[in-house]
Amino acid sequence: MACNITLKGISFDCGTNLSGVRNLYIAKYDSIGPNKVTVDSSSDLGGSYISAIDASAGSFKEYKPAKNTGSLTKTLTKDETTGVLYYTNEAVAQFNRMDIPKREELANLDHGQLAVIVEDMNGEYWYLGYDNYVSASAVTGQTGAGIDDGNFYTLTLTDISAQLPYSVLASAVAAVI
Repeated sequence: MACNITLKGISFDCGTNLSGVRNLYIAKYDSIGPNKVTVDSSSDLGGSYISAIDASAGSFKEYKPAKNTGSLTKTLTKDETTGVLYYTNEAVAQFNRMDIPKREELANLDHGQLAVIVEDMNGEYWYLGYDNYVSASAVTGQTGAGIDDGNFYTLTLTDISAQLPYSVLASAVAAVI
């Protein structure tokens, strides 16, 4: 017997579409967690989204990557034989100039359990950490040999979830940053 699914279709999108990450907002997972996030559904918005995050203003700290260096990748892993299905959601951001304050901040993230909101270049917000905490899975410091090769840190944040990341209303983000 087939699984019960509802197909709605996806129409062709003629709007402006920009790739990349504008900002990352990161908080300690234990101060947010899955029980403090409200998921709602609306036909006007096309489905489920996060409408509120029960946290105080300032819980999420802003991390601004260098222009045109951030990405968010959402990858499905599925094995129909075993019934395994999950998404690996990976946010990557580059921060120019290796220096002591960035090193210290990235070292803090290395050991933390995190909740993350990713703002993409289309002004959409995506929540990582709904099912479980987000981990800093890689931090790389690099300086090139040539003068224009760059000097920067790259941060990779990984979330493994049962679903694609939820979109977050801008009003919910404004309340916690």
